[in-house]
Amino acid sequence: MKDQDFRLLITKKIIEILIGDSLDIVPHLSKDDIISLFEMFGKNRGNGNVRLEGNRIETMKTVMVSAQTNNRTSSLLSYLFSDSSLMNKINQEIVKKYDGDSSDQNRKTARQQIVSRALQSINAILKYSGKKLIQNSIGQFEIIGISSEPQVFMNTDVTFDEVNELSKKAIDALKSGDLDSVITKSRTVLETTFTTILNRHHIKYKDDGNLSAYKGDTFKELGLKINQSTNPRFREMISGMNKIVDAIGRMRNKDSDAHASNEKVALSFEECELVLNTALSLSIYIKRLDDKYDDFVF
Repeated sequence: MKDQDFRLLITKKIIEILIGDSLDIVPHLSKDDIISLFEMFGKNRGNGNVRLEGNRIETMKTVMVSAQTNNRTSSLLSYLFSDSSLMNKINQEIVKKYDGDSSDQNRKTARQQIVSRALQSINAILKYSGKKLIQNSIGQFEIIGISSEPQVFMNTDVTFDEVNELSKKAIDALKSGDLDSVITKSRTVLETTFTTILNRHHIKYKDDGNLSAYKGDTFKELGLKINQSTNPRFREMISGMNKIVDAIGRMRNKDSDAHASNEKVALSFEECELVLNTALSLSIYIKRLDDKYDDFVF
């Protein structure tokens, strides 16, 4: 994406959100804070003598124009929405929603919720230009066409209640542009589907997050284990399902917000949409098989 697309963010209403003047989503930035941003993201050989005069909004506008010129707008936004920049807001969220439990997972969730609210507010303004701001799977920010609305095919009548709730959160993450968490939530949809079935069937398993092991135990219980007598076409389908589940598990390990990794690759909106739809389709298929198992056994 060309950095010039970020010019759409250089409006008074969006700047007010980014510097903490509007909606109280992110911390308030002082004039000195904003000048520091210019030093980090806006300064270059051609504008080293720029005088940052005017009020905070005007100064932030200068920072954003300069950052765009330097192709550093995504880096600027990543900094503004980083753990360190949002620390005070995260702490407030921890006290308000988690009774002060400042575990790593709670802090991660609190930050995601803050970023999601900010993106929703910014995109409510950008929608009139036919664009929206998203954060991709490795935390970079992009402007994409608003026509890229998620197409998620989910029949809530055939999913477990917990999977249904997880699915809604994953869809919300995709819609808000929080691609960083879509892969994690897609993987969790599968994990929850497998463990729910194993619990219902009173199958013991090691609660260590091993998606491949959960899948194997579930497939065995539902008669999906392949052997030499298995129909070749059915065997090919099950083999494909195994590969899909394993691939989503590996994506979550390398390309999601759950793990810091040097091997991360930015997944596009379309790829995250595909992963989520695939996880939901597999979850529904496995749930239908479990329903048939109940009809047969009980």
